[in-house]
Amino acid sequence: MTDKAAADAMASDIEAKPEQTLPFWKRPGVSVKVVISAVFITAVLWFLDESAVEMEGGKSAAERVALPVSVVDVTPASMALDVAATGITEARWLTPILSTISGHVDAVPAELKPGMLIPADAELVRFRQTEFRSALAETSAAVADAELQLASVQNEQRVAQRLNKGQKSAFGKFEPHVKAAAARLEAARASEQLARQQLQDTRLTSPFAALVLAQNVARGQWRNAGDELYRLAASEAIDIRIELPQNQWNRLGDISALTQLVVEADGQRQWPAQVRYVSPVIDPVTRQRSLVVEVLNPYQMQSPLLPDEQVRVRISGPVQPHLVQAPASALTEDGKVWTVEQDALRREPVEVLEQGAEHVLLRFVHQPEQSRQLVRFPISTLLQGQKVKVREQVESSMGEKSLPEQAAGEQQEAQG
Repeated sequence: MTDKAAADAMASDIEAKPEQTLPFWKRPGVSVKVVISAVFITAVLWFLDESAVEMEGGKSAAERVALPVSVVDVTPASMALDVAATGITEARWLTPILSTISGHVDAVPAELKPGMLIPADAELVRFRQTEFRSALAETSAAVADAELQLASVQNEQRVAQRLNKGQKSAFGKFEPHVKAAAARLEAARASEQLARQQLQDTRLTSPFAALVLAQNVARGQWRNAGDELYRLAASEAIDIRIELPQNQWNRLGDISALTQLVVEADGQRQWPAQVRYVSPVIDPVTRQRSLVVEVLNPYQMQSPLLPDEQVRVRISGPVQPHLVQAPASALTEDGKVWTVEQDALRREPVEVLEQGAEHVLLRFVHQPEQSRQLVRFPISTLLQGQKVKVREQVESSMGEKSLPEQAAGEQQEAQG
């Protein structure tokens, strides 16, 4: 076959192929605008389909991430709170009786001894008075002599004024003489007053109704000024100082004289007490405020309450409103709680009044009168506003999960 015949055969084969075998954009009559429009419509349909799939998938994902939590319904209530604290009794007006003079002890009441109750102005000791009476007599004589000297100088001054009317000097007018005589008289009177006071100090008495704590004097002894003879404490009352942390102050609320207090010792003896005062300062070491209570007539009872005795004070505080008793597990490490409101978490500050191993007593800072759903087992990954799914609370009992197991289960679900 010649080359011309082969070429003609190939051309005839090409003309024989149908148009439908070509791509549509290569077919005759298809424009570029039609191609672009078809591509755009295809892209829009694909985007809408993917958006619908994403919305359905997002909805199911949101439902899947809702954290299941156990809650406890809490309702604020009013209740009276008690506080128990340990303290040490302190003697009221602990007073050492010191000797103000030096001398021989002449008499000591034979019945006087430590532990004895004595009235006010009871005689404690009497010193020998001979020396002091002599000193008082000498000072009295010195006063009389000084008065005589002053009168004599004043008389000479009047005579000189009549004889020397033109005398202008102070010495000629006897002014320094009179001044010196008056000063000697004043000194003599002061010495007389001191001698009289020392004579009075030879007899010492109790400054108030007291309990004798110690006796360090006996008849016939020589005692110097400043020696301690007795140690007394007021018998009208005994004080007890107790230090309270801030959470216990919160439990008590407003302290008043009507607050009921009971002092206990040895688990058997009891005494009624009352508030004396609240310390206006904070202890620099413990950083706590002190409450001082008093027991009236502690030494006159059949079972006396003595100084330096360790006791336990039970205080009945006033009724406080809006208190909530919650599980101890609901309190976070920073002293806050999580609540559920409209299936969302809310972190709230609280005032902790009492914290125990199983329960905690608290008051919400904001809107304390409202009831709440309290998250029982808060975990560290909780977020403000996080969506949660409240599930039925399961109490710890036989055949059911315990509280630690519930908390562990919720933490595993949150991590999953």
